[in-house]
Amino acid sequence: MYMCMSCAVVLLLGLGLGLGLGLGLGFSYYYCYCIWRYWEDRLGLPLQNAWLCNGNLQDFSLSMFCALVLVNMAVLGGSRRVQAYQSQKVCRFWRQGRCNRQPCPYLHSELPDYNVDKTASKNVSANQHFSRKWVREDDKGRDLRTHINSIRQCSANQIPCDGNPNEALKAPPQKIQDKCCENWMLGKCSYGDNCRYQHQWSIGAGFSEVIELSGHDKDVSAIVLPLASDKLFSGSKDGTLCIWDCNTGKCGNVFKTGAEIGCMISEGPWLFVGCPSVIKAINSQTGADLILSGTFGQIHSLKVGNDMLFAGTQDGTIMAWKYNDSIKSFELAASLRGHNLAVVSLFVGAGKMLYSASMDHTIRVWDLETLQCIEVLTEHTDAVTSVIGFNQCLLSCSLDQTIKVWFRNESSGSLEAIYTHYADHGLRLLHGVHDGDGRAVLMCSCNDKTMRLYDLPSFVERGIIFSVEEIQAVDILDRSMFFTGDGAGKIRVWKWSSEQKTEL
Repeated sequence: MYMCMSCAVVLLLGLGLGLGLGLGLGFSYYYCYCIWRYWEDRLGLPLQNAWLCNGNLQDFSLSMFCALVLVNMAVLGGSRRVQAYQSQKVCRFWRQGRCNRQPCPYLHSELPDYNVDKTASKNVSANQHFSRKWVREDDKGRDLRTHINSIRQCSANQIPCDGNPNEALKAPPQKIQDKCCENWMLGKCSYGDNCRYQHQWSIGAGFSEVIELSGHDKDVSAIVLPLASDKLFSGSKDGTLCIWDCNTGKCGNVFKTGAEIGCMISEGPWLFVGCPSVIKAINSQTGADLILSGTFGQIHSLKVGNDMLFAGTQDGTIMAWKYNDSIKSFELAASLRGHNLAVVSLFVGAGKMLYSASMDHTIRVWDLETLQCIEVLTEHTDAVTSVIGFNQCLLSCSLDQTIKVWFRNESSGSLEAIYTHYADHGLRLLHGVHDGDGRAVLMCSCNDKTMRLYDLPSFVERGIIFSVEEIQAVDILDRSMFFTGDGAGKIRVWKWSSEQKTEL
């Protein structure tokens, strides 16, 4: 009797335990299946139905294990996934055209369309015939101050717009927000037309690339196209001076200077090449080859003014040479001292003034009659890398990420910064041109490996040139072309879309 009751109790307990275990496993199975489907939708993981539906114990155990892994992901990685979701990143699978997540935790959107062709730029053969397109014609009237509108004196941080010269800017200038694909520049982008970045060397209207010239192993530090010449000269930190034939686009001669070239200019028949403690002066008419030597370190900048050659040096001294016709050579006329660090840019302006920019964060103004410093500008907070003239104003750029416009105050007689343009990167080079409509354009090389083109005086951004390394040299062909040289040893020839182009 008691044995029968015990057996009944054991049987009932067994049935209850079996029923509970079955229900528990069933609910666990369903819960894990739901978790799996949830993470499949969130993460785009493939669902292997065979693991859940073929009925054998091994696959069921594997399914349970995978479900537990997903639960772990939900607990331990959920916060990070939510954070990534909240970061509003663009889906890389959608960018490649193969995202199957529904819904996808990332954005399915692009950068704004700037109406530019994303097709890869076509390379132009170096054998293409240019019919002397690069030849710079004689331009006796190089002073373009008579060709542009006068800038009127403005209050701080204001500069006139193109439309109304009396109307100051009320808002920051517009900028083109875009970027070139670095992998494409290196020839290894796998995204093709689906890449979110530009696959061309420039954006903006009015200019296009003609050809790439390769001949240097290191930074191109100087590019010069002398007047009435069909030869383009380029100097590099690899110590080579290349002479390019403007008819064919080929390098005709390569000269090894024995030291890195820091800068180079042409003036009349003379070509001046700056190297460490040496300036090489070559006369294309007489064939004279002169050496101007000293103990002043690398020559970073050269400029001719008031019948003298000025050289900005590594130690901060500005050397001044004057040509002596009786001995057919240059003689040292003076040494202008005042800067504490290297002088990297020189500009000769109206009124017989020499402006020097230095790594010591200052701009100095020198009287060319007395060769004395008459003013020091200290508003920049980092190295001043370039100075040029624009009408009655002086423009300067710096590694402090600003371009400053200086105007001489008539009452005080001193230069004042009337406008400051703020950039997103350090600035290293300024160069000015005019477009076909007669509008002034400022080219500004940045240390983010781009060159920005701005309309003046509004500073509205009108184009970007991309480069593998920083653009360190620029020269202008008066009517049709300009040239850029970068830190990768490449020279690019660019063509304006209009015929009439002149140099600031």
